[in-house]
Amino acid sequence: MANNREQTLNKLFENVSYGSSNSVIAHAGGSIKTTDSKFQSYTNSRQAIFNSINDGKKLIEIDLKTTSDGILIGAHTWKKLKKSLKITNDSTNASISYDDFKKYRLRSRFYPVDIFDLNVIFENHPDLILITDKTRDYKLLAKSFKFLNRVIVECFDLYECKKAQEANLKYVALNLKDFTRKDLKQYLTRNKIKTITFSSKLLEEKFAKNKAQDLIKAGFFSLVYTSNNDNYIRDNLGVTASAFYTDYWSLKNKSCIAKGEKCNTY
Repeated sequence: MANNREQTLNKLFENVSYGSSNSVIAHAGGSIKTTDSKFQSYTNSRQAIFNSINDGKKLIEIDLKTTSDGILIGAHTWKKLKKSLKITNDSTNASISYDDFKKYRLRSRFYPVDIFDLNVIFENHPDLILITDKTRDYKLLAKSFKFLNRVIVECFDLYECKKAQEANLKYVALNLKDFTRKDLKQYLTRNKIKTITFSSKLLEEKFAKNKAQDLIKAGFFSLVYTSNNDNYIRDNLGVTASAFYTDYWSLKNKSCIAKGEKCNTY
């Protein structure tokens, strides 16, 4: 089963198409509709993950932070997490203990996940792929997450990618700030990196757009953040991007389910 799964992950973005389950990534678990016209994003919560699963998404991005006593939990920043957990006596960006996390999330509107929740969800949904970018404790991730052949770790420099690979995290995605490196294809190949990530803003430059197209044609995979715009996703998918991080774009509807400025690319 492991070999089959690894083969699937290697080919995950090779046959991507508009509206396919591997074409969009549920950003921080995906969004949650709170009223008829409002949505909540960046919750890293169970509700968000199950909304994304029900929408047909297979790629789930979760921001992972380490508690003060060494447990991985879902949070974009500690400051935002404390606000959502209604911790009113601490507005700093310092970590909290796992016991406090468990205690306070019971009173939160949404239920941010921990690594134990993720293991259960991914065991029950064997087609899901986890994408994560916040944690730098790769050994802890490798020790804590049960499905290492189903996780892609975004790293922000080659040193971090190497650390992740050394921790037995096989699938890494190197974040690019630009496309100026002349030997980029050789550089990625030499360092056993098949997947890159970059901001959609880079595609505003013709030079970068051409380079992104060249990488796709050469067999590399690009995970691009972030778009909720249907036309943008349609026009760039398979051309400059293998998949888009999205907050509000629905696979079932094949459109942005929010309204107005939320249906943007940023």
